[in-house]
Amino acid sequence: TALIKSASEPQGLTLLNFLDHLPANLQINLDQILRLRNTVQKVIDATRILNQEVARLSTEALTLNPIDFSSLLDLRQPGIYGVKEPQRLFLNDTQRNRKFYVDLYQPQIWRSGKTPVVIISHGLASRPEDFAKRARHLASYGYVVAVPQHPGSDFRHASDLLAGRRQEVFELQEFIDRPLDISYVLDELERLNAKDFEGRLQLDKVGVHGHSFGGYTALAVGGATIDLENLQQECQREFGFLNLSLLLQCRALALPNLPTQFRDTRVQAVIGANPVNRSIFGQKGLANVEIPVLLGSGLYDPATPAIFEQAGSFIWLKSLEKYLVIIEGQAHVDFSQMDAGITDTINSFEQLILPTPELIDSYANSGIVAFFEVYIANNPDFKVYLSSAYFHYLSGEEPFRSYLIDGSAAESLEQKLLPLKQQWLQHRSTQE
Repeated sequence: TALIKSASEPQGLTLLNFLDHLPANLQINLDQILRLRNTVQKVIDATRILNQEVARLSTEALTLNPIDFSSLLDLRQPGIYGVKEPQRLFLNDTQRNRKFYVDLYQPQIWRSGKTPVVIISHGLASRPEDFAKRARHLASYGYVVAVPQHPGSDFRHASDLLAGRRQEVFELQEFIDRPLDISYVLDELERLNAKDFEGRLQLDKVGVHGHSFGGYTALAVGGATIDLENLQQECQREFGFLNLSLLLQCRALALPNLPTQFRDTRVQAVIGANPVNRSIFGQKGLANVEIPVLLGSGLYDPATPAIFEQAGSFIWLKSLEKYLVIIEGQAHVDFSQMDAGITDTINSFEQLILPTPELIDSYANSGIVAFFEVYIANNPDFKVYLSSAYFHYLSGEEPFRSYLIDGSAAESLEQKLLPLKQQWLQHRSTQE
């Protein structure tokens, strides 16, 4: 509230008017502030080095025989299959006493052979409607796309919190219910396949795309197992809140009898966009993922910072087919959908420039279509798009570029980040 009020004043956001708008007097611990400042600087420096190294590895991976991508299919544009108006299904899982809806997107023209299926899992305080553009894009390439509501951690739940009808940002049971929602949607599609889809749907090899908390969901059904011991250690660190996603992940420790695995073998490829994942799964848990994985990161992401939540996870994944995509300037959410107060806050920072949502979508849509075409639709012709060269082509002369590296670059990235990790551990030990 203080940020928004300060940003709305004629002089814009300043430290003094921010403090003036706080609703209480404060005592400031300067020693702790200095420690925090040093820690923040290390995170900023590590993020810059991560971006430089991924950019270097991506450049090194450019093919010696350049491909003329301008002569190939442009994955940024809609596909040839068209899109029907979405259908909303209302589901009731009586075993969990859980009711939720699913927005279902279908192509107007069916592909030959089996139709690939993708489930999209939304993030905290989000909703299926927020992924309509992404779902339509996939459907235009011949996919059936299901986008379920997760009622204990969605937009409605957040609205109830702000209205005083809820006391928690999300229900703790969501760590369990979210992965089970994905499996229940697949069960429902299996029931509907013969009657409503003439048996077209390919449901033994499904893709899942999740954003933020949905990234946790995707990785969980993809085989990642929960490591509560690792999570307990991470949640005890000073300044752990610099990784804001820890505020979410640490809540899992309050959930009694939390299962450690939610693997659904029908899921055969997953994409985690800004996924909440690293501490709750840990190195041991992520090593259990054996299917293809693409992780997406934004360098301006304060909620799931790349240096905390995706860089290490990419290295830890043991899947032979793994990819890391970094988008410069991406900041976890689409700010064009934010309320006016947040927009005023952002605009008050004169030197803060963000990439357009259209540019971010062009990177994301291209990577998502290519990944699922290769690993769900069994179309090897699209492997050429899962390359550093293609993302170099997409970036063109844009000030905010996107880079892709695959598993072959994981060892080099690990070696570059190892000194940073050692410095971080030493710094953290000194602070504690």
